Order: sequence, then C-alpha cells, then structure tokens
Amino acid sequence: MRESETRMSQSRGEVEGGGIRWAKVRNLQSEAGRKLNGKLGKVMTSEVNSDGRHQVQVEGIRRVKLVKPANLEDVADADLVRVYRIPSNGEGEIHQVLVFPREHSLFQNNAREGNSPALGLCGLPLVVQQTQPRRPLGDRANFDNVWATWLMIDPNSGLAPPEWDSYVGPVYVFRPNGSADVTGDDMYAVNEFLSSLLDEYGEGPDFDPRTWLNPEFFLRFVRNFKSERQELGSALQGLTLLEEQALDRELAAQMARMLWRRD
Repeated sequence: MRESETRMSQSRGEVEGGGIRWAKVRNLQSEAGRKLNGKLGKVMTSEVNSDGRHQVQVEGIRRVKLVKPANLEDVADADLVRVYRIPSNGEGEIHQVLVFPREHSLFQNNAREGNSPALGLCGLPLVVQQTQPRRPLGDRANFDNVWATWLMIDPNSGLAPPEWDSYVGPVYVFRPNGSADVTGDDMYAVNEFLSSLLDEYGEGPDFDPRTWLNPEFFLRFVRNFKSERQELGSALQGLTLLEEQALDRELAAQMARMLWRRD
C-alpha cells in the first residue's frame, strides 16, 4: 500500500500525538535495529529527511527513531480500530476519534465486560482508560471530565466512585480488546442516554434503573435518538450501535445477575 493510500485509509480517525500513520518496523539488519523488527510505530513525518528516513515513534520506546520507508510496513485499514478520546476540562481540546492498530498494547488483557458497568448492562462493554494530558493542567478542577464520570456510574446508585468523580483527566474509550470501533456518533448517543438516565435517578428512590439498563431499552433509546437527530438534519451516519451484533446480550444478562441488588 502506498503512503498516500494509507493516509487516506487512516483518515477515518487521527493518529495520537500528531502522527501521520501507523506502521510496523520490518527487516532492519543492525544489532540495534533487529530489536525493533515487528514493533508498531507512529510515522511522525509525511516526508523523509535528507538521509531518506522517516521519524518514527516506536511503541514502548521514548526516543524517536529514523527509519527508511522500505523498512516500514503500513498497518492495513482493516487492522485499525477507532478509539474515542475525551479531554478533561482544562485541556482546551476537542473530542477526537483516534485510530490504533488492533494489536496495540491498549487492547491487551482487557476484561470482556470492560469497566463501565452501566453500559455493560446494556450489552455495550466499554473500557474507559485514563491517559496523559496534552498540557499541564495545574488546578485540580482542570482534571474534571463529566463524560468519563457518567460512564463510570454505579448502576444501583447513579453515582460514580470517588476515583472517577473528580481528578479524572482525559480518557480513551474503546471496546475491549479492540473488538469494534467507537465512533463519535456512538459516543454522542451514549452520552445522551446517560444524561437522560441520570435525570431519572434524580427523580428519587422510586426509579428502578433495571428498566433502563438493559439491551432492549438501550436500543429503543438509540433508535429514537437517531430518528430525532435525522429530523433536525443530522444523519448520524457514523452510528454503529444499531448494527447487527453490536450489543452482547449474553454479557448483559451475566452482568445483571452479578450487579443488581437482590430484592
């Protein structure tokens, strides 16, 4: 695959840290270079330098390496997964859809159910993982991240645990083990669902969250949300939550048995 084709295929999401594309290091012959063979890296430059090499940020290695194009194998589009980055209040950043290779360390050893219990009960396992801010945040309030806090609420109480209620910082949101994409439209729908859900918790002790936190209600909510957005001129073409097999009903049933308080 040519570089121009790869840049186009990876344009469905950005590469973290200002990278141009993802590639794998191949066929280096020196003693030091052989240790890099097979590793993933972010190609940081669109053009080679005067020595005919790209700057490459190899995963797990802090220092940027210089690598010839012949020693870089582009990661195929089919092997890239979309991840949603939610900035904290003080970053001054927009929300972003990023792409990571499915074999990236981000997706290793994720629990099948993710760590967002409310969404797991809906059959949508998500991993919410804190990541480094892109600038110094200073004041504690700058670490607040409302979207992340909502994702981590306790289904019984509607409250997030203390570690997710404040001083959260920016997060990545993704499907366990890179099993599927998380798009901007997906997160738009999820956030609207959680916002409406929290309004219900606020109505008082008569609210039964089991009526909301299940795959059937969640799908109905997303369908209605999509219909409303379309009437307002927003097509939500990136929404994947209504696709066949998008939700894991078996997992939702298992989590319901574990999480709901017994009457």
